[in-house]
Amino acid sequence: MLCYLGLIELTMLVNLKEFDELQERALYSSDKIAEVYEGYIDKVMVDKGLCIIYHNNTKKRKIQVLAYAPLYVDSDDTETDQWNLTDKNIDKLIEKLNKRIRKYFLDEYSLSDFKANMISILTEVNLNKNKAHDYIRVFHKIRSVKYFSPVKYGKSDYEKKENYFGLIGNSSGFEFRVYSEDEESNILRIEVRLTKKSTIVDLSEQNSPEGQIKVIADKSSAIFKSALMSIVPPGDYYKRSDAIDLIYKKIPDMSMKRKMLRFMELITEKKSLFLAEQGVDYRKMGRILGAFDEISVSPITLSKRHKIKFLPSLYEYL
Repeated sequence: MLCYLGLIELTMLVNLKEFDELQERALYSSDKIAEVYEGYIDKVMVDKGLCIIYHNNTKKRKIQVLAYAPLYVDSDDTETDQWNLTDKNIDKLIEKLNKRIRKYFLDEYSLSDFKANMISILTEVNLNKNKAHDYIRVFHKIRSVKYFSPVKYGKSDYEKKENYFGLIGNSSGFEFRVYSEDEESNILRIEVRLTKKSTIVDLSEQNSPEGQIKVIADKSSAIFKSALMSIVPPGDYYKRSDAIDLIYKKIPDMSMKRKMLRFMELITEKKSLFLAEQGVDYRKMGRILGAFDEISVSPITLSKRHKIKFLPSLYEYL
């Protein structure tokens, strides 16, 4: 599995005088600045992977930098944004990001003046003959898990429910996103976002954005896998009747068999993995999920209206 860094969000708080001077300079010099909610966005360096947002909030004056990491490194893959997290590439990302921030702010500010408050970790999964939309449809049956709530879906192509599945951490500083750009595509993009400064500091044990980016990049696979496994149960996806048959055939313990069947029933009934887990003895959830994993059957089943009868576990592709 190739994980890579995507969007990096940095913020800097400044006083009113500094903010007004910087925003006024951008309005005067940039031909790619536009008004947005509570401020302006300057896209003068968007082709270099850098956008600057001026948040003219009455409580705080905040300057936000959005950096798209794939545009800072060399990649052998010209068809996707994936790039290898080698030490050389990570150092290049940090060096170029610092140079571009210094260039934009005329050497008045650098990367070290900002705080990292969002870093995204992504992977792109080639599903071979299977379609990404089939997996997205199955993941919607998860709906919510412990410590995470469903996102609000919108009307744009990116936000439509059929193209996208997402969960937001209630207080953990994590977001989980699964999406596909094309209904017929076999490429599934999975994204884990670290969305709080405190989460980034805790995971990296670093205070500088340079150190945080480097450590998060080094730990990206472990962070990604941990988040994914806390949300998506193991096992292949079957129609409900086929999953029940496999449980009867492969699980000799009658007590465990009843627990597994009850858990599947609750997922269908409650329309939520989290609510289903609340309906059984949570202390035994590890054993129940372990039993599903042992026979390679997911407790999440394919709906009656879903035209396919089987999907391999997502973990087979990772």
